[in-house]
Amino acid sequence: MGFVYDENIQVPVGFEVTSSTPLDVRGFVGTKADLDTYAGNRHIGRTVFVEDEGKEYQLIGGTTNAHWQPKGGDSSSLTWLTG
Repeated sequence: MGFVYDENIQVPVGFEVTSSTPLDVRGFVGTKADLDTYAGNRHIGRTVFVEDEGKEYQLIGGTTNAHWQPKGGDSSSLTWLTG
C-alpha cells in the first residue's frame, strides 16, 4: 500500500550535491544514547545510523526505545557514512 500526499515537491532540473554532510540528518545520531532521545519521525521500519558504533538500528514491531534493534549484516560497507 502506498502513501497519498496532498502536495508534491517538484524539482524541474537535476542538482549536484557538493556537501560532504548528509542531505537528510534524520537518519544519523552520534551515540546510542542519542538514539533513545531520537525525535525524528518514528515509524516501524525507520532506520538510523549510530556513528560511534558504526551500526544501523531499525524500529521493529513498535516505535518505543525498546523497539530499536541492530540491523543485521556487516556494517563495514557503511564506513563511507562516517567520513
